[in-house]
Amino acid sequence: GLGGDNAVRGNVVFNACRESGDHGPINSWDRMPFLASTAASPVPSFRPAPTHTSENMILANYGASQGFDNDDGSSYYCTHDNVFYAADGFKMDYGGHDSIFNNNLVYGKECFGTGTFKEGHSDRFHDNRCIIVAGGGGG
Repeated sequence: GLGGDNAVRGNVVFNACRESGDHGPINSWDRMPFLASTAASPVPSFRPAPTHTSENMILANYGASQGFDNDDGSSYYCTHDNVFYAADGFKMDYGGHDSIFNNNLVYGKECFGTGTFKEGHSDRFHDNRCIIVAGGGGG
């Protein structure tokens, strides 16, 4: 998310992880902050504007695990109004923080999995519908 202010909206995503199993059809890495400005925030800052992922149908088939893998420090992501099938729901680890996962439908083996948070920089998970199915539900 360099600078943030991105939108991933209105997609059907599937068959995206055919040779790996350690991520999802959508994967983010934010290991290094960058000084950036965006249309939403014209003053340069190390804090990015939020990236929104919404109104998508995401299938974690062919060995994928998470629907959207917020990996390696990914922060300031707003994931809302999506349908995740055969997918874990909210995943945030390795220093990621300040993200929101809300109003999603998750049909899979887990609804969320997070790591530790920095004080004052937690994630928010609310108003989701989770249907937990043995084996992940992708059959």
